[in-house]
Amino acid sequence: MGIVETFFDDLKKNINETLKDMIREVIHEETTDKWLNKKQLAEYWGVSQGYINKNLNEIPHSKSTPIAFKRSLADQWRMGELKRLEVEKMNKVSIKNYKSNNFKVGQ
Repeated sequence: MGIVETFFDDLKKNINETLKDMIREVIHEETTDKWLNKKQLAEYWGVSQGYINKNLNEIPHSKSTPIAFKRSLADQWRMGELKRLEVEKMNKVSIKNYKSNNFKVGQ
């Protein structure tokens, strides 16, 4: 095998390994259910932060400060799988939490 063939074989192996690593990283990013702030959610959805603010009362989010969005719940809302009443039920504070003072009230 000549120098050129060896070069291209090595190049092909390096490209394959790099692509595999990149694909693994993308899969991990897309399957990890993480918390996002307003800016991150806007970037993830490709919308303005104004859109997030405008729909803040409907998009499921934490009631603590700073506001955070669970990516999977936000996506479900965006796809129409979560309606406003369901989101409101998820955000209700129970009396038990109130008495133990383990909560923060959002907007």
